[in-house]
Amino acid sequence: DATDFHLLYSAIIDDVQSPLNRAQIAERITQFHVYCVREFGLPALLEPLSGGGGQQLVRARYMPAKAVHTLMRHLAASVEDARTPHMLEMVVLLALRGGLRIGEIVKLRLRDIEASDDLWLFIVPNRYGPNKSHAARRQIPFGHLLKESARIRFLNYVKREKEIRPA
Repeated sequence: DATDFHLLYSAIIDDVQSPLNRAQIAERITQFHVYCVREFGLPALLEPLSGGGGQQLVRARYMPAKAVHTLMRHLAASVEDARTPHMLEMVVLLALRGGLRIGEIVKLRLRDIEASDDLWLFIVPNRYGPNKSHAARRQIPFGHLLKESARIRFLNYVKREKEIRPA
């Protein structure tokens, strides 16, 4: 049941030395568990996992959600047409949540995105350019890296674009 999962996860987190790492592990485990609840019917956790004390540090490359929302608001206000803000939001999500390089984003084609709940991204060389390295060729379950609201927006965007510009 949910209590067993909570005890297991807490034991894993307690084995981590650094408070920052504990907080990050707690967040990743929580995201993993939410996915398992959604996909496999596991019981939801009754209380949030605690990453342990200490001040949470922010990595230099991390962009807080509030900053992302501010960025999106400013981007939307800076363009005239209705489709561009949505496209820019998707670019931001691909970079910040999916970890894609800008070169991977600009060569990503609609056919490289599986319009399913998992939103698989296929990062492959194509006529728009090669991958950075052989190891850069990969498949990413992008839908699992997004919050539910962002996943739905991204999926709807992809479906709309595929209707407008069929392959």
